[in-house]
Amino acid sequence: MIALLLASVLSMAAAPDTPPRHATTCLARWELDRSGSVLGEHRSLGVPVPDFSTSWDAEQPDPATWQPVRAVERFQVGGTPLLWFTPDNGRVVVHAGHLSPLTAADPTRMSAGTSTTIGQLRTPGALPPRDLVELLVRSQVILTYWHIGATLCLVEEVAEPAYRARFEAVHEYYTNEENHDAYGFTFVLEADGRMRVEAP
Repeated sequence: MIALLLASVLSMAAAPDTPPRHATTCLARWELDRSGSVLGEHRSLGVPVPDFSTSWDAEQPDPATWQPVRAVERFQVGGTPLLWFTPDNGRVVVHAGHLSPLTAADPTRMSAGTSTTIGQLRTPGALPPRDLVELLVRSQVILTYWHIGATLCLVEEVAEPAYRARFEAVHEYYTNEENHDAYGFTFVLEADGRMRVEAP
């Protein structure tokens, strides 16, 4: 009996660590919070702005008098950033040459089976789809948290006939106590550039 128990313990010690049976593998993992966000950068300019925007106008920025949003400046088409501050720093707008006006989607609050139309990429194929969805997430067009931050795990990508990126996420927020709520959503980019967010 003792010999069998010892053999079992030795066998367990020799076995390599294995991930949980239901562990999720992330194709990409993004940590998001207010530090380094578009909202944080906007407020640093001394302009009173609400916690989260619900829409973004599309305008043609003049690089001589407009400033690109540094937090997402790396997302560019043809060397041109896609988000800009107006000359008075009062608003964040999207580059009208590449994006239509945008409407926010909040998958943390969407009902199961519903979808929210965001807008349209006017130059389909000009930006890799994963970069596009990351831009929308980091600029909070796709709102992934309310108060503190969120962790997003890209678990599945499908390229055709429409690009689909499925995410599992957790966001952190406070009521009377700290909360960590899990949710999921799918970003869809149609061949003509139309964009939407779907709740599972």
